[in-house]
Amino acid sequence: MNREKLKALLPVLAAYSDGATVQVNTGFGARQRWEDVPNPSFDLDPKHYRIKPTPITIHVVLNKHNRPIGTFPSLEQAMSKAKFCNERPSFYQSGPYAAVSLTGDKP
Repeated sequence: MNREKLKALLPVLAAYSDGATVQVNTGFGARQRWEDVPNPSFDLDPKHYRIKPTPITIHVVLNKHNRPIGTFPSLEQAMSKAKFCNERPSFYQSGPYAAVSLTGDKP
């Protein structure tokens, strides 16, 4: 391993030594597939390693066509907005409106 590759791996090594979960990319090309590695060997190119991202959750209100009409900081607020929209069909497009929570990795 040369110095440039070691420099690229340093942030992953530091986070791993602090207890973070390391993932390795087992996919090819556009089909990335990140898998947790309990004991990484760090023998691949540094671009194949990352620290497991912290999942984020967003709360969305969807219209009857499953199109989002807004995001909210909490599910309770999203549910309140959906209820508000359903109770005022003359002002909002006819319902039903639904509140959902979506969880995923940060882009």
